[in-house]
Amino acid sequence: MIIRRSGAAFIALTVLATAIFLPRPASAAQDLDCIFGPRLDAIEAVRADSSFDSLSAIRAELGLRKELLRSITGCGAAEVRSLKNKFETTNIPQDAATPRNRVIDRLRDAIAHYEAQREKIDGLGLGDSQELARELREWRRQVYTPLAEQTLNIIVWSKNQELFAAARNRFADIERTVSRLKLTENEDIARLFAAARTNFETAEAANISVRDDVIERTPTQGGLSGKGDTLLPIKQSLEALSATYKSFFDLSEAAKDILPR
Repeated sequence: MIIRRSGAAFIALTVLATAIFLPRPASAAQDLDCIFGPRLDAIEAVRADSSFDSLSAIRAELGLRKELLRSITGCGAAEVRSLKNKFETTNIPQDAATPRNRVIDRLRDAIAHYEAQREKIDGLGLGDSQELARELREWRRQVYTPLAEQTLNIIVWSKNQELFAAARNRFADIERTVSRLKLTENEDIARLFAAARTNFETAEAANISVRDDVIERTPTQGGLSGKGDTLLPIKQSLEALSATYKSFFDLSEAAKDILPR
């Protein structure tokens, strides 16, 4: 029943890793020219250049704006495709099959939205190009960002289920050993075993709560109850799991003191 210290350390490190881990789907767009700052600077330079006559300035600015919009829509679609691929290749638990399909459908819709906006660009005038840029920015803020956050949270939560499955198996083994050897007749063992059970049940409850919030909540509901830090509940569930492994270790150390060597 020995629980090695490395097990607790592994979970602690996993808490830290998950806290800082977020897949970065935008990296898939790096093959495209997805650095927009120079194009924005070029637009401002044209607007400030007094050497242009009015018509030439409008034409130059419109050309730059169209180029920028093509990059925005192209990079945006590539970002969504990368996220969709990462999501589809993640082992999502079976009880999340319906939400999984719903998220995939919404990601397809996001790709189609970028592509549809891209089709409009050639026929735009200057005012229309400015309006499309505003619409894309607002759509991303209101529609795509919540969807991406939920998708990434489901990916992280799904990967964490292997840790929780291992903890369930470990607790079941400990429970059988404690019962078979009647270790709870010792007051310290009984106290530590009760603490281990409490920590494990807390971790399980937190994990279920995250599942309900991350998976069942639709992206338009803000994901994770609209909390500012969308990874916080996931981090908290892993911190509870880390406490569980600490309890396992403490219980193992106490048991070694009373069991014959």
